Amino acid sequence: EFEADGDVRIYDGNLVVAAGHGIDFSAQTATSVTGSSQTAELFDHYEEGTWTPFFDNVTAPNYTTQFGRYTKIGRFVSLICAIQPDNIDTSDGSAINVSGFPFVGDAATESVNLTLGRYTSFLGDSADDVENIRFTGGGVIFLNGSNSNISYNSGVNNALLQFSVTYQTT
Repeated sequence: EFEADGDVRIYDGNLVVAAGHGIDFSAQTATSVTGSSQTAELFDHYEEGTWTPFFDNVTAPNYTTQFGRYTKIGRFVSLICAIQPDNIDTSDGSAINVSGFPFVGDAATESVNLTLGRYTSFLGDSADDVENIRFTGGGVIFLNGSNSNISYNSGVNNALLQFSVTYQTT
């Protein structure tokens, strides 16, 4: 219903926006800060769902837990992950790499916000060695120092790893 003041009020049901359209905020004043510029003022995407995390670049393990949920708002994706292998080839020297992110991110910047939750037995006594995260666009690689991979042979068998991530799509 259109209100006398120009607002639109929905008393029951949903507002459905056609694909490729959204809520246009172009009537607002864009930033005027030196060096900044606005690139979009259309809110055109919102989605919630599940995804299945997996360890990449390692012989296919069996998992006790593979759980993920995500929310995508515009170009930003926020997700949670819980992953626990019940067996994994720990002789593999490749980097611990959790993949399967639901949307491709901007790997060129390698920018991602990651917060560890529980990491029960993850890496054994070397869990404190996680100092850096590399974003691959479809997952994350755990690093020690600025660019030293933490490998699967550091011990991830039966380890529960939980984390949350926020990143931007391309």
